[in-house]
Amino acid sequence: MIPLSFEPIRIAFRIPAEAYGGAGKLLRKYMDKEEWLSNGDWACIIECPPGYASSLIGKVNGITNKAEIKEL
Repeated sequence: MIPLSFEPIRIAFRIPAEAYGGAGKLLRKYMDKEEWLSNGDWACIIECPPGYASSLIGKVNGITNKAEIKEL
């Protein structure tokens, strides 16, 4: 028997302002919190299904390679 976890995982993103349009549209569906930082970057925390996390991170990295991503 293999244990499966269906609890959503939390991921923090820090996105440069110039990539907000694409990344914001992608992440908004899963967003828990968001804020604009003093340097102009956009930060958010999302909750998503564990199986979708790597795909979502890959899509954000495809939009900008300057994103900072941290699993919480």
